[in-house]
Amino acid sequence: MMTARRHLASRVLVSSRGGGNVDRHQRRRRVGALVGTIALVGVASCGAAPSQPGGPGTSAGGSIFVAAQRAGEIDRLDATTLRRTATWTIGGDPHILAYDRTHNLLWVSAPKTGILRALNPATGQVVTTIRIFQPDGLALVPGDRILLVTSGYYANRPGWVVYVDTATRRVITSVAVGHAPHSIQITPDGRLAYVAVLYSGDVAVIDVAARRVVRTLPTPGVPYFVLLAGNHLFVTRMYAGQVSEFDVPADRLIATYPLIQGLSQMAISPDGSQLYVCEKGLLYFVGFPTGNIGTAVAIIDLHTGASFTVTVPAGPDAIELLGDRLLVTSNGPGTVSQIGLPSLKITTVSTGNFPTSLAVIG
Repeated sequence: MMTARRHLASRVLVSSRGGGNVDRHQRRRRVGALVGTIALVGVASCGAAPSQPGGPGTSAGGSIFVAAQRAGEIDRLDATTLRRTATWTIGGDPHILAYDRTHNLLWVSAPKTGILRALNPATGQVVTTIRIFQPDGLALVPGDRILLVTSGYYANRPGWVVYVDTATRRVITSVAVGHAPHSIQITPDGRLAYVAVLYSGDVAVIDVAARRVVRTLPTPGVPYFVLLAGNHLFVTRMYAGQVSEFDVPADRLIATYPLIQGLSQMAISPDGSQLYVCEKGLLYFVGFPTGNIGTAVAIIDLHTGASFTVTVPAGPDAIELLGDRLLVTSNGPGTVSQIGLPSLKITTVSTGNFPTSLAVIG
């Protein structure tokens, strides 16, 4: 079901920190600049690095992997039919997935149990287990030599970004950031990492090689998920119910899009013209037992700021763009929905309880 939403461009003008507004012609030029660079960034899943195709000999090619957090399992779906082909019970609370193409490993974070695992994506066998304090967001530095892991997701105290050597599968070092770091994205050149830090109300920018925070971007209202697309950084502000858009590396706020409280993950169209945002609702976040229930994916026209919604099962959370379709997990019933583009036809299949992350291989 598609629901039209009021056009926002006339009310939410593209603002700059220096005051004033940027007109729509300037916005079109900015969006056009995304084309050609966005393929280098891809689509992220809940704090994870963009999914990458499987390498030679990857028997799990053409598969969608789903972290079902409350079921303690990883579900594997056929990427064409969405038929479930495997269920691997690993225990704990698998939260975020990231695929390491170089070593053919599926990395899985489990913040409540304090475990980072690496799985064989063909068999589900646990290859490595690493103890890290509340590991959550995952991002592979280009080349897959280093995995960055946010640590301290549930703690209202300073957290870290932990560096893991993917060859030796050992922790190398950590970088202190603010309270409760979650989603993380790395620039295509591997130079900078952007980290959403929930309770500090900012995005920390890390110099990956120097292993230090070089600056922060104020994003009040609980920044939850970050998405890099060319020279643009999008941030969902979960409690504020807004998406902020920054020009990077200038780190200048250029737009704000109001939606509903409880925003989660995002994806963006290959041409950079549409942003897809999961309206999860506060109820499905920790600490909001009487929060609102989200039942839609918002589609924002980045030329005009206008948006409309597509209704999906309650609690949409992870989202991936796969060809001409969107894949969306829903926490409430435990499902993955496929939204056809541009038809918006929806197909929904069941998964384990509380699916929170997606990774596509093949």
